[in-house]
Amino acid sequence: VNLKAGQGVFGRADPYVRVKIGDKALFTNPHKSGGKNPEWNEEFEFEMTTEKELEIEVLDKEVIGSDKFMGFARVNILDWVAQGEYQGAIELLDQSNRNAGRLAVNAAFYRHGMYPEKNSGSTHANAIGSPKATNENEKETSPEDEFTEKEIAEAFRSFDLDKNTY
Repeated sequence: VNLKAGQGVFGRADPYVRVKIGDKALFTNPHKSGGKNPEWNEEFEFEMTTEKELEIEVLDKEVIGSDKFMGFARVNILDWVAQGEYQGAIELLDQSNRNAGRLAVNAAFYRHGMYPEKNSGSTHANAIGSPKATNENEKETSPEDEFTEKEIAEAFRSFDLDKNTY
C-alpha cells in the first residue's frame, strides 16, 4: 500500500482494511505503526453467486474515539471473475474523491468445488469467489462436465447489465 495519509495525531497511523463483497465484510489486522506503506499479506475467502462489486476501505485504528477514514474504492469485479484472477493495484479515493493512495491486490476466483488445496505457508492475499449450490439435489459439475442449465441461466442474469432479460 502507498497511502497519502499515514500520520495520525498520536504518531504513525495503524491502518487496517475492510474488504466487502456482497453482504460479507472482512477485516485485516491493524498494522501497528504501518504509516503510509503498510503490508498485510492476509488472505480472505468469499462465497459468491451474483456479486459484481468489491468495496475496500482503509481506516486508521484509533485508541480513543472512532477509527479515522484513510481511503475507499468500489471496483467492478465482473472482468476479474471472467478471467479467474486479478493482480494489480486499486486506486483509493479520499472523502473528496481525490487520490488517497493505492492498494496492491491479488485475487483469484474458483468455481464451487474447484478451490485448490490450501498451502499452510501461504502469505499472499486472495479474494476467493466460489458460487455455492443452494439446492442439495442440484447437479454439481466437475472440470470435465458441462454447465448445468441453472448455472447458465444464473450467469446470464448476473451479466445482464442492461436488464433486458438477455
